[in-house]
Amino acid sequence: MNQQGMKAENKQKIYRAISEVPGISRVNIAKQCKFSKTTVSILVDELIQEGYVVDGGLSLNQVTGQGRKPSSLFLNKKAHCLIVVNWHKRYIQICRADLGCSVKKVRTVVPDGEEDVQQFLAEQIREFIRTECGESHVLAVCMILPAMIDRVGGEVISAVLSEKQTYRVMERLSRELQEYSLVFFNDTACMAYAEKVYGSGNRRDDFVYINLNDGIGAAFVLGGGLLGGAGGMTTQFGHFSLGREGESCICGGHGCLETRVGEQALTQRIRECGAEASFEGCDPVLFRDVGARGAAGDAGALRVMDALAQDIGYALGNLITMLRVDRVVLGGLGRNLGEGFLQRVRQAVTGIGFQQFVQRSVIEYTTLDEDALFGGAARYYMDNYFAFSEQSERMVM
Repeated sequence: MNQQGMKAENKQKIYRAISEVPGISRVNIAKQCKFSKTTVSILVDELIQEGYVVDGGLSLNQVTGQGRKPSSLFLNKKAHCLIVVNWHKRYIQICRADLGCSVKKVRTVVPDGEEDVQQFLAEQIREFIRTECGESHVLAVCMILPAMIDRVGGEVISAVLSEKQTYRVMERLSRELQEYSLVFFNDTACMAYAEKVYGSGNRRDDFVYINLNDGIGAAFVLGGGLLGGAGGMTTQFGHFSLGREGESCICGGHGCLETRVGEQALTQRIRECGAEASFEGCDPVLFRDVGARGAAGDAGALRVMDALAQDIGYALGNLITMLRVDRVVLGGLGRNLGEGFLQRVRQAVTGIGFQQFVQRSVIEYTTLDEDALFGGAARYYMDNYFAFSEQSERMVM
């Protein structure tokens, strides 16, 4: 690594120290990063000049001894920002995140089904930046999609968004928004990273986050890192096959988990369980409907809940066996099935897979809300993409 690269890396370490401990002093940064006081002083001054850090003044709780009193350092949350976009199948959310990855100004827009969604999206992002970012410099636009992001092939593969929406989307949006750095992330991976940083996942190194919605995604945090990065190419848990003779799936396979447990499968499962009377007048049936009726003791809803739990429990037992995660976090709209469903999943896993692994694994709902994926995306970008460099090259991923 050349001298310039080492300098950028050292600035990154100092930036992270300030991010993790707001109000930290230069002296404590030097101790933590094992840098000389002179090195820290020079690099902190540069970070302040570049608008990444602010000096908060005298640190009263660190006033000891003689000489210059330490001052508190904080991230500058005004000079720079990130734009985070969540592309849902029915709507698009755009927000601004500051350097501390706090999210503000969430705006929801709904494209007309007949219009060019990619062009619409680019226009909405530019308008949002113009009206909500003021003088702040946009470091990057982070696009979150319910899709696998194949960066090598330049493809976005989604069973949720249409082929028309995703056709050459990376290439086209990069061209439409060429004045900004543009990155693409998988939605489940962003939620898993949020769980790692902000949720109870930060107490454990190894866990799997299951995103239970129309489809079913999974992202693994192993050894403290997100397996395969944020592109979602590492696993397609929703297409784990429960049986070779099962119904065909949009992916081309048969008996896929999401065709049995995803929210879109509820109508079929209700018929199979003979529970039509329990959901009469409810169209479409959603997880929250099953959860509410099950909590009220409705026999038909409880049969549906049992069937869903048996299938996902079977898949989870095998998943835990393969990767030996000691914690499974269930997120997404599936949480609306309630505590009764969670208890049934825990019971369904019993006896599936290698028991020394399975019995040690805790299965629980996430405590984060759905908007946590914005902070997860922003934090993943700052931790894994952003680099301090005197050359302001664009990164298009």
